[in-house]
Amino acid sequence: MDFSKFFIDRPIFAAVLSIVIFAAGLIAIPLLSAVAFMLIPSRYPQLVRYVALISAAVQFVLSVIVFFAYEFDG
Repeated sequence: MDFSKFFIDRPIFAAVLSIVIFAAGLIAIPLLSAVAFMLIPSRYPQLVRYVALISAAVQFVLSVIVFFAYEFDG
């Protein structure tokens, strides 16, 4: 029997299975995000500061480029 034909012939089973998979995903999302938020700061505590500094530097360089582009284009 073909895999897709199994679920086509049994629509109630397919619906129940999809609801179970959906519910398992809803339960897993908060659990996985809680674990991720506990692990990330403990493993990479200084990462956010450097990302903010790099972001500010890139923003400054872009603003200088735009300023000079307007100055030279008139």
